[in-house]
Amino acid sequence: MATAQSQINTGTHSNAVDRVSEFIFSGEPRQQFSLLLPVLSHLSHKGDSRWLTCIGTSFLSKKDCADFDLDWRRLLQVLPSSRCDVFDIATRALTAGKSHTVVCFASSAAISQQQLLVLEQAARVGECRCIVVRYR
Repeated sequence: MATAQSQINTGTHSNAVDRVSEFIFSGEPRQQFSLLLPVLSHLSHKGDSRWLTCIGTSFLSKKDCADFDLDWRRLLQVLPSSRCDVFDIATRALTAGKSHTVVCFASSAAISQQQLLVLEQAARVGECRCIVVRYR
């Protein structure tokens, strides 16, 4: 069963996050694509001319995109390497502001509160949003 966790800035405490959402799924990443692809499709048709950037080990094929009406021409997929992990790439992508949304497919390890705050600050600098997708 999939659960979604979003931390929203309510203005009541300084650690609140309003540009970063976290989705936590059970099972393997590819098994959850049917839940994620409609969200990505919606984001790919956003009126913003910037990229929808997906960072992680699973890539979307043109068939995946076609099946869910995802505009693959507005999709930038980035594969992390041993020199640069998902968190580092996401931070750079958010700060650059070339994407309206950066989707990070993280490992099963939780993103720490400190890392969420770093992503939040980077998203503010780049005037964009971040979605962290992880699996348990």
